[in-house]
Amino acid sequence: MNAGGTTTRPSRHALLLCIALATPFVAACSGAAEPHVGGTTGPDVTSTVGSSPDSDELGDLGGSEIRLHGDRPVATVAPTALGTNVAVWILPEVLADEQFHQATRALGTGLLRFPGGSWSNDYEWAGCETAAPDACAVPWASRTSDILGLLAATELPAMWTVAFNRSAQEAAAAVAFFNGTVDDERAIGTDRTGRDWGTVGDWAGLRAERGFPEPVRIQYWEIGNEIYGAIEGADGDCAPWGWENTWTCRPESYVAGDDDHDGYLDFERAIRAVDPTVSVGAIGIGARGEWSDWDDTVLSMAGDEIDFYAVHHYGSNGDASAEELLRVPTRAWPDIVDEIRAAFAAHAVAADTELAVTEHNMVAFLQGDEERHMTSAANAFYLAETIGQFAVNGVSIGNQWLLVNGPLENGTNYALIDPDGMRRLPAYYGMALWARAGDEIVATEVGDDLDGLSVYGLRNDGQPALLVLNPTDEPAAAEIVTGSGPATVTADVVRAESLGAFDVTFNGSGRPSTDLTEPAPQAKPTPDGDLEHEFPAFSITLLRWSPAG
Repeated sequence: MNAGGTTTRPSRHALLLCIALATPFVAACSGAAEPHVGGTTGPDVTSTVGSSPDSDELGDLGGSEIRLHGDRPVATVAPTALGTNVAVWILPEVLADEQFHQATRALGTGLLRFPGGSWSNDYEWAGCETAAPDACAVPWASRTSDILGLLAATELPAMWTVAFNRSAQEAAAAVAFFNGTVDDERAIGTDRTGRDWGTVGDWAGLRAERGFPEPVRIQYWEIGNEIYGAIEGADGDCAPWGWENTWTCRPESYVAGDDDHDGYLDFERAIRAVDPTVSVGAIGIGARGEWSDWDDTVLSMAGDEIDFYAVHHYGSNGDASAEELLRVPTRAWPDIVDEIRAAFAAHAVAADTELAVTEHNMVAFLQGDEERHMTSAANAFYLAETIGQFAVNGVSIGNQWLLVNGPLENGTNYALIDPDGMRRLPAYYGMALWARAGDEIVATEVGDDLDGLSVYGLRNDGQPALLVLNPTDEPAAAEIVTGSGPATVTADVVRAESLGAFDVTFNGSGRPSTDLTEPAPQAKPTPDGDLEHEFPAFSITLLRWSPAG
């Protein structure tokens, strides 16, 4: 436990070895840097997704021009793609803190994942909640009732990663605890050890005793965490540098279990027996043929029983520069999504199965981030670009790792919020701007003089919006064409002195209010709604149009 009031996440030792890692984890381990292409920029005129509109119809595009086509939506920004993670090693008093609740709401996150990465596979939720003797290895940590309080205070959707090393019935009891009703007399069943897990109403009644008589529902249930990375000696041909304390690394065993352990299908059936309306997800890789052919094996055996398919991605293992890391999202996500979609097609997985990235961040493990990239302004750009690429490539669930945590001794931190003073780190603001941006990405053209920018054209309540990342050390002047008609325009701006800066400003304030109510400066559009605007160096800008009057 550190001075920030939390414990730090265990090291991800496997991620030291780039040569052995699948693409989804490390996309910047080696190779020369490629030109930055951003969301919509490049050496020539491009559009966000698909083909550019007919130039004969629209006229020539100026070199410094950005042209939005609000009538041509190309992608959806799902609220759940703006998710994050909350770990139970965060102390109960932090989860109950009203300032923390306010900062979480102001962030605009759309999904909270519990109970915390590698801890998930062993977390004895029931023993910890009931303080049963010898049934909770971490009695000091937050409990499920603390999570109830956080969810009730923020009114946010949630995901729970079930303990794969434990039983399907224990997972089903967790569903009953969050989602069940006290009058439900259905039996959960007896697990492999002979324990009778009582009825749905028993666990819902425990929730009521904690002050929550009505369900505080969790919709998403993920079966295990990074099972393919099991420690050496687990069932299967596991990596000698495996990091995950779980009983198998074999994809077949993950799905079907064995004589002594439940597998994905056992968990899925037990969970749906309690609440058939929930979404159940399996663990994936996003790189076919890797990790004992994990993706194809899991999807061939369980594709019909999967509502979402979850992969993890970290931009580097700590050996990449900030500039190299900022190229990762646009380079990695199209390939990862194509791999998953191809595997879906090969095994006739339903087209509406959601793609989920339930952990992502800039660097894989804290000890490797000696440059403190994750606590710098660079991570604000990285997270904003990642969310944009989720939308463009059809990822509907994304959980940044980690909402709140204390720093390691080297000063770096996975988190968006440091509990010591509830200080918000730069990446926090990258997500907060996306939460205000709108829910549809529209076709957008960008002139070739703006190739240092990453540009996302959007529609916000039917009106134009534009999110622009300028990670360069030079301001960029642009002529923005929307055809919106008479309008007012606001400009929310996150700025830094450099990519390596550990502090940013939000709308000119170095100490923004907890609820981020600093007014956005007004821009001055033409009567047609077009705008000349300069994007400052090292800035993320959100422009939003509203009808005049």
